[in-house]
Amino acid sequence: LFVCVPPRQSAELRMAGEEMFDEGAREELAIRMLQQQLSDDWLKTRLKAKSIFLPYEEASLWASHQNMWSCKSEWRAWINQGEKRHPYIPSRPDKYYKTRGEWEGWGKFLGVSDEVGEK
Repeated sequence: LFVCVPPRQSAELRMAGEEMFDEGAREELAIRMLQQQLSDDWLKTRLKAKSIFLPYEEASLWASHQNMWSCKSEWRAWINQGEKRHPYIPSRPDKYYKTRGEWEGWGKFLGVSDEVGEK
């Protein structure tokens, strides 16, 4: 809502508005604005942050102890269902650990023989 105020009245209103806030209220407002800015900055940082995954050996140990998958296709079907995915295990472990030079194959990752694991 915009209200046209003649220039003389505008200056008077501005002065009256400044008088409404004492020093303590201005300081509190400045603190709240800073808190909001810090909160916004933190949220932006978290949204941009990369996921932190377990090292290959720990991820492989977790996957093999689950006894849920015997091959790559079963793993991918499970991931596509979106069920109970572990936040510290990548959905594409082959891609993630290969870029790190740690990937040893689906058989090793799932704790099964190499021939079976690659299916």
